Amino acid sequence: RLKPEVDIDRLAMAANRVLYCHPGLRIRLTREDRFYQQYEESYTPDVSVTELSESEFRGRMTELDAPYNIFKDRLYRCHIFKTEKANYFYLDIHHVICDGTSRKILIDQITRAYLDDAYEIPRDYFFYMLSKRFEEEYEEKPVPHGSEVHLLRMDHDGKGSERGDVQRPNIARKDAGKDGSFFVAALAIACTEHNGRPDVMIKEVFAGRNEWYTRDIVGELANPVTVEVSVEEGKSFDEIREEIRMQELYQTSHPINKMTVDIGGKSGIRFNYQKNTLDVSAFDEFAEEDLSEKADAEMRGTFSLNIIELEDKDTLDARILYNAMQYEKEAMEKFMDRYLEIIRENL
Repeated sequence: RLKPEVDIDRLAMAANRVLYCHPGLRIRLTREDRFYQQYEESYTPDVSVTELSESEFRGRMTELDAPYNIFKDRLYRCHIFKTEKANYFYLDIHHVICDGTSRKILIDQITRAYLDDAYEIPRDYFFYMLSKRFEEEYEEKPVPHGSEVHLLRMDHDGKGSERGDVQRPNIARKDAGKDGSFFVAALAIACTEHNGRPDVMIKEVFAGRNEWYTRDIVGELANPVTVEVSVEEGKSFDEIREEIRMQELYQTSHPINKMTVDIGGKSGIRFNYQKNTLDVSAFDEFAEEDLSEKADAEMRGTFSLNIIELEDKDTLDARILYNAMQYEKEAMEKFMDRYLEIIRENL
């Protein structure tokens, strides 16, 4: 819900100007022998002000949040609604074409374009990024499903999947020096201590923004990176982190442009740094109230353990989603506390 003083026609123009500058938003999926991304020139932004009653708007909210047909629909929706009670701005983008950092980029740029007609929207190097990712052949190393080195030692060999959840808010202040490699290093140490052996394998959802030209791209840049770590005696935290960083950079410098979640066999330990996901502070310029319902994370596939770092405006939260058929809550809380202890020891 927008503040009363917001010029909604000006906001619509700002949104259209920004959305037009990001070609990754005009991607649709096609399905032949495999899935393909296809650029659809007709998917140009058409944000405008729609006048309707408050009750009609409330009825539209369910319709707006309906699932996409990813093979037919434009994969983003942006609208402004004017009712007798208030004005509302609506932005929804399918995750297949937008990561958390992209959402923050859009909100920041729409805010600046609204405040300043002369604001020059940064160049989006979406197609250049794709060309760099696909300029050489590369095959990802196979992951040994069910390998002891891959899994966190389980309390039970339970069948099926039942979600467990451990959360710790405000674990640290946000800091540019703490990227994914920092948290994966802490996680690797905690895992090896828990397992009682020095080797561990972690599937990291890597942000894929390690090059200068990716800074202002709106798209789904994240890539799966399989990190193999050996926490040998005498190896420092910084050495472990550098080893992880080199694996991240090597794997993401090659043309892997897919996001996968294993649904067959145990996929073991997964780490996801949700960078910028919660920080929409730039939109405070307009927003009076956020009406979005925060969807609770769900267990997906059959992974055993999912570690999530959530980045807000100033702080970081930590969360473990685990399979309660395999892990005891007390063990997961103890594991989380040790993980955070390692983080704080190395800040």
